[in-house]
Amino acid sequence: MGINLYANRNKITELATGQEKDESNAWFVGESINSVYDYKRIGLWQENDPYFDILEPDGSNIGMIKVKYSGDYDENGVPVRRIGAEDRQIMNADPKWQGGFNTRVGYKGWDLNIIGTFQHGGGF
Repeated sequence: MGINLYANRNKITELATGQEKDESNAWFVGESINSVYDYKRIGLWQENDPYFDILEPDGSNIGMIKVKYSGDYDENGVPVRRIGAEDRQIMNADPKWQGGFNTRVGYKGWDLNIIGTFQHGGGF
């Protein structure tokens, strides 16, 4: 019987251009090389969603993917703009940890081998 656990960590320390980010490649100083730069998906738009008419003013997105709004709100708690490119986020796609297990049982010429893998976390 055997088990193993491991984690793979990495971080971009600098870019050759000297910049802090390269959005087209999803490279950001201080983040994992496996980062994703995209909208955080939080469900599907429903007709009765509050502020749907502000966040998605076209009104044609009922049933489409709803993304997280990261903008400001006015004094009444109402979003001040529609969802746009500035709502994209850096999300790490790396699992927190991974592992595997194996076991072998033999009896009178018969062998049973079981192998499996697992991971925890990982992203968005």
